[in-house]
Formats: sequence, C-alpha cells, structure tokens
Amino acid sequence: MSEYLESLQLAKYRNVDANTFFNENNVGQKFQNEFIEALTRVNYGQNLNLNSLGALVSLAASSNDVRVVEGGNYQIFEQFSKASGATLKMETTVQSITKSSDGKWNLITSQETKEFDKVIIAAPFVSHLSIFFYYISISF
Repeated sequence: MSEYLESLQLAKYRNVDANTFFNENNVGQKFQNEFIEALTRVNYGQNLNLNSLGALVSLAASSNDVRVVEGGNYQIFEQFSKASGATLKMETTVQSITKSSDGKWNLITSQETKEFDKVIIAAPFVSHLSIFFYYISISF
C-alpha cells in the first residue's frame, strides 16, 4: 500500500492529520467543522483527527461525479478481503492478542482462540475505544 500511495504522490497526506492539513492550507475552521467533518463522520465515523488522505477522499466523494457500487461501497472491501484469503472477523470483541515464542499471534475472543501469522487491527477512532498494547513493538 505504501508503494502504491507513493506512486500516486499521496503518501504525504497519510502522515498528517486532517485538522493540521486544512489549517496549514488556510481552510476556514467553520468550513472544516460544519462541512468536512460531517463528511468524515459519514465515511469513517471520525472527526478531523483522522489522516488528511481520508478527509480528502471524503471531500472527493462530495462532488457531482461520484461513483457508487450498487448495493453499497462496502462490497469493494469485502471483495479485497476475500481475494486476499485473510480471515476477517467483523463485529468481534477481542479480549487479547499475544505473541507466542514461534512468532505467531494468538487472538482470543469470547467465542474462540485462534493462531495467526499476522494480525491487522482496524477500528474507528472514537473516544470510548480502549486499546492497550503491552510489550509489543508496533510499526506503521
């Protein structure tokens, strides 16, 4: 993904939050709060603390020339997941993720414990969300 964003010259927008980006580009606070933030809340369930790439995508979707997938755009990401062969757990509360001595990840939910080579955590940034990382080196 990083290489793809680099090739499109979009990677720089991933590394700065939307609020900072729009302030640095002299976008009025009222417009940010009342228009752009409304779009980011609809698309991502987040305020302007998400990265500026996401906010710019939200703005692009506000034009008259918007394309949609019949039945919902979410199907795009479902198909990406299916094509990757990944195990996708939606609406699942994770109790813990631990790394075993062989480098595998043990994911424990209220329903099961499974072992994975890799784990991707995707969750909306909301104030009541609590994710704690202990003794794990994380790279982005």
